[in-house]
Amino acid sequence: MKEIMRRCSGILFAFAVASSLFLCKASAAQASDIVLAADETTFSVDLTIEESVPFAGMEFGLTLSDESALTFTSFTPSDEIAGAMQTPFVTVDGLHGFGFYTASNAYSGKVTVGTLNFTYSGDANQVIEIAHMLVARLDESGTPVGTTREGGVLTFHISRESTAADGADEEDTDSTSSGGSSSGSSSGSSTSTSSSSTSTTNVSVTIAEEDVPLTELYIRSKYFDDVDENWPWAFAEIDTLYEAQVVNGTAENIYTPQGNITRGDFMLMLYRAYDLSAERYDNFADVPAGSYYYEAIGVAKALGIAQGDGTNFMPDDPISRQDIMTLLYRTANSLHWDLTAGSETDLAGFTDSAAISTYAIDAVATLVKAGIIQGSENAIHPLSDTTRAEMAVMLARVMELF
Repeated sequence: MKEIMRRCSGILFAFAVASSLFLCKASAAQASDIVLAADETTFSVDLTIEESVPFAGMEFGLTLSDESALTFTSFTPSDEIAGAMQTPFVTVDGLHGFGFYTASNAYSGKVTVGTLNFTYSGDANQVIEIAHMLVARLDESGTPVGTTREGGVLTFHISRESTAADGADEEDTDSTSSGGSSSGSSSGSSTSTSSSSTSTTNVSVTIAEEDVPLTELYIRSKYFDDVDENWPWAFAEIDTLYEAQVVNGTAENIYTPQGNITRGDFMLMLYRAYDLSAERYDNFADVPAGSYYYEAIGVAKALGIAQGDGTNFMPDDPISRQDIMTLLYRTANSLHWDLTAGSETDLAGFTDSAAISTYAIDAVATLVKAGIIQGSENAIHPLSDTTRAEMAVMLARVMELF
């Protein structure tokens, strides 16, 4: 299960922004014409972006009019983004995605992103559309935010010299400058080699900040309709746990992030997350045989993770934040994770550290020291009931580490 989580989670920033890649598929705005020689089979587009606000990465999605004649073969990153992480080269519903990310707002101004490479066969006119563009940034708290380009970004019209618009005579066509005029405020230029079977046209385009109106990017869950733009700090973790089959919704496409999670439900999440097992177990007096959390709580009791009050576990009661931390801490001990023990010194920066119950101090301090618990506005809120969103964030952070 830990390996599943590593594949699903990865770097949370990359995961968070990537989840929004294929949300927008729109009509084109600016256009650029690429006219190829009669025997040309390849061409490329050098893509430059101009953004005044620093950003951490970008994603693009492009469509092709006829994929039997036109193929997007590769994206070659430029030297300017050589240190960035590349997003997977994937296709979903005909939208080909590519992009790059860093862990900070490392780019600004005019940035050459890289080269898009294509093959082209036949004589029919073709169209390439960059139908989606996402500009990702990290805010002051490190949360992924950003903007998308709505209404399309850029369109390329592909044609042969012999079938160019307006019936231009072949003898009037200059094979050394056959591609690349652009309309709108995008800039475009092109060059090509001689008209042989190895000739390749290259077009350079710049998508400037003012070219296409910005629309605020709302990052949201891929699976739950109610985990929307109001939950930017939790949607990635909720989706990650869902993909790892740790959490389910409360109804079809509904997660209820604001709802309190019960003690029994959290034990079930923990049981699933780490495939907890015990050869023998009994259970607490108030955990009914046949209940959906019976095995999870019984196994956790046998492992010393679930202790309750010694007799009862109160599975249907809301679980406090400090109790979730305590259960995670006991799980760490049971599974022999390499966690450095925390102390009360690690809690000194929180205004409500005195409210932490004695039994939970070691657990909370250790998770704070590990960076798993960060609090909110310099407070831990140890006695507050835990929402389903908060639970997902805490559990996903632990599972990313162990």
